[in-house]
Amino acid sequence: MHERDRHAADDRVAREARDWVVRLASGTVSDAELAAFRAWHDAAPAHGRAFARERSFWQQLAALDARPGALAG
Repeated sequence: MHERDRHAADDRVAREARDWVVRLASGTVSDAELAAFRAWHDAAPAHGRAFARERSFWQQLAALDARPGALAG
């Protein structure tokens, strides 16, 4: 795989992982969506790694948001 193609694939997987984090955090995920997430997650090790990175990022944002004045300029 060419370097450019690999980066495009990595970007796509990161976007998919980010989408899953948002959907799962919404609290309105159906059983079918949860099954689709599990299938996506288990389809490739890169999916699990990307999901873990994106989930960690979102958790860090939530922690900042919970701190008074943390996001103030």
